[in-house]
Amino acid sequence: MAPLAAQDARQQKFQAAVDSYTQQLEKSPNSLEAMRGRSRAYLGLGQVDLALADIQRAHEMAPNNAGILAERSEVLSKIGRLKDALADIQQAIVLEPRVAAHHLAESYLYSDLREYKHAVASANQALALQPGYALAFCARALASSELSDFGQAVADCNQALALQPGLPTAYQVRAFAYTLMENYPQALEDYKVALQADPDNVYIYSGRGYTYEKMAQWQEALQDYNRAIQLDPGRGLTYVSRGGVYLQLQDYNQAFADYDQAVQLLPQEPRAYCGRGFAQNGQGRFEAALGDFNTAVELDPTLAESYYGRGQVYFSHEWYGEALKDYNKALELNPEYVACYASRAHLYEETRRPELAMQDYNTAIGLSPKAAELYIDRGRLKNDQGDREGALADIASAQGLVRSETVSRELQALIAEVENPDQQPPESGPGEGPAERGLPRPQSPGIYDRR
Repeated sequence: MAPLAAQDARQQKFQAAVDSYTQQLEKSPNSLEAMRGRSRAYLGLGQVDLALADIQRAHEMAPNNAGILAERSEVLSKIGRLKDALADIQQAIVLEPRVAAHHLAESYLYSDLREYKHAVASANQALALQPGYALAFCARALASSELSDFGQAVADCNQALALQPGLPTAYQVRAFAYTLMENYPQALEDYKVALQADPDNVYIYSGRGYTYEKMAQWQEALQDYNRAIQLDPGRGLTYVSRGGVYLQLQDYNQAFADYDQAVQLLPQEPRAYCGRGFAQNGQGRFEAALGDFNTAVELDPTLAESYYGRGQVYFSHEWYGEALKDYNKALELNPEYVACYASRAHLYEETRRPELAMQDYNTAIGLSPKAAELYIDRGRLKNDQGDREGALADIASAQGLVRSETVSRELQALIAEVENPDQQPPESGPGEGPAERGLPRPQSPGIYDRR
């Protein structure tokens, strides 16, 4: 069956379920089974508000029903109310402490909240109750991947496959671990197997899209995110991910549209506001961008990208003191934030502190030794400081790493500057630094983040 036909068939199936449950409720208005069933069907259609209304009504009729609490938790997670979702599943655990599935759901929610150690503990509890629970191994593998414990992650996925051969989730999570390990061929192979088993899984397409992003294969990433949105147009974080690709392509109008849609779907999601801020900064709408970055900071004071983005706005207005504060805060939160080191280096150049700029370029290159742009910027600084040999060395390093026409032009301009020292180079305007080649974007959502 063709993808569109399969999608239509799924939609028809859910709509038929809604119609059937609606008829049941007309005959028996207080049927918990019909309310819960219609809620699940609405969720399948992406009509989350209607799903929430039904499961909320069921909860009011049976407030101590652990199954209803677990179902409401799932619906709440879809609209970004993660803490409320966690509270529901934890109440379900109080009522039914020996149901492994509740602990599994708690593990995934902790991963959504980026509390990965708690996610591991919840998965461990699920396994203590049900030692052969393949999905619990997958949940622990997901959290372990985020904690950079890749050996544990791969071992858990392998164990899940030994318990349940062909399990798509195990291939999917292992692919995510391989992606973080930069073993992209193996990641793509695992996603291929997962899609063969489950061709309409939105999370598999989103996960592979992220892998293509890491490989800088932007068109392939867009194709996968497009497919994920086609499968579930109500999943806000897919728009966040696709918006990030458009930022990399400097298509700020499309990026804005995606992030704006994410804000509508997930009004409490800081990455949506942060991404929209980057898009509006790229469009030259600086005040609106500043407002979005401020909102993102208020929603999540630990999101480094929000401070970095706000610093970019300040830098573009030559408010260097405020920009430096935000760059410093971003690096405090994420000491491996390469783009922020590069932008702070450019700020130091603008404020005549070349020694500090050189330190930041060196740090950035140490973290990202395959980024041609960094060698070009450091080479230009070396040339400005009279270190022609050092500039030539950076040119040589950059030559085999260029991946875009923009960077290629910058490299040729630097070569011309070094070879013709008497020629006056064109001046850069405020804000025209390394970050403007391709704006950084909020961290990609985890493959199991269900919003």
